[in-house]
Amino acid sequence: MPMRYVLLALVLLALLALLPRNQQPAPASSSQDVAAPVDSEFKPPRLQTPAADDAAGMSGPDVACVPDPDDVETWPPEPTPEEKQAAIDVLSRSDLAEHQLAAIIMGRWPGMKPFSSHDKLLALDQFVARNPQDSIAFFSLLNTCRDFLHEAACADQRLHAGIRRLHDDNSEAWALLASYRASLNQEDAALEALGRAATATVSDSGIAAKLDLLERAYAAGGGFSIVQRLMLAWGDIAAEQGHWLPIYRTCKSRAESDLNWRRLCLDYARRAERQVKTVGAEVGALALQRTLAEFSGDDDEIAAIEIRLDDVRQVIDVSSSKLLTEEAINQAYLEAFAVGGERAALAVLADEVARRGPAKPCPEPE
Repeated sequence: MPMRYVLLALVLLALLALLPRNQQPAPASSSQDVAAPVDSEFKPPRLQTPAADDAAGMSGPDVACVPDPDDVETWPPEPTPEEKQAAIDVLSRSDLAEHQLAAIIMGRWPGMKPFSSHDKLLALDQFVARNPQDSIAFFSLLNTCRDFLHEAACADQRLHAGIRRLHDDNSEAWALLASYRASLNQEDAALEALGRAATATVSDSGIAAKLDLLERAYAAGGGFSIVQRLMLAWGDIAAEQGHWLPIYRTCKSRAESDLNWRRLCLDYARRAERQVKTVGAEVGALALQRTLAEFSGDDDEIAAIEIRLDDVRQVIDVSSSKLLTEEAINQAYLEAFAVGGERAALAVLADEVARRGPAKPCPEPE
């Protein structure tokens, strides 16, 4: 399996490992960053392609064997750093704003070598100044500000104005601002922002939109297959720190002794669990709820959270990511992610695994 997918799997496994369990569940495998419960009306698309239909028929008593995907190396070569850099060079010279933004997220901007986190902050700030309505760019700037709160680009007034302009009903943006204000000891302002996070009707860090942006940018910047484009895009996304970590740390440090913080942190975490678009953010919301339940000594709530965490573990399946070597499945995966979040995208893979049936071991060659 390419290193990009291995890294993503390890990140999520590490998140799950942070959470103690009362009992050991059945072994479960893992995958990309993370998603919220899917709208009950969302149905993963059935793949109407000859390749998919042929594969779906590769089971039953008349089939001699169906190799286990894990036994077949079908991944294309992972793009080299030089190939990625060549694509970034093309994008950074483009007149299209989305190509310029993609180049920044990918990790390079002309005249900045090596491209540090501070370089990225400055490049994002300049981009947002030129493109004030770009919500992807602003959220990336907001997330990058965690390490640069005393920089002009991260001034509270500027971040607050940007959230009101582009993410006014987004709990994840308000939660980041709450954590930043808390780190600057602006307690009342932090609680005000957390209150907004706890009542927002959207919880979206923009990963689906960013995945689409990067995939299209790599298509424009180089001769990569869709599989390679997704490898690169997921690698770029995985390189960015989880947006929920600052509020988790803030709530953990304050909610044990402050009931106002505990109440608002819990309201936010419950809302985020229901609304987030990725599995990683869902795990983050559950991790926060578990910590708060421990502060309250609520064993029943801890047990209920464990059940929901086990559900997340069952959703994640690294082996099914082998299906992402197929172009039609990649397209269906991206479409499902855009509509229903990562759980919906993973459901596409699970549905296809079920359609193909279990592997039938092939005999060893003589």
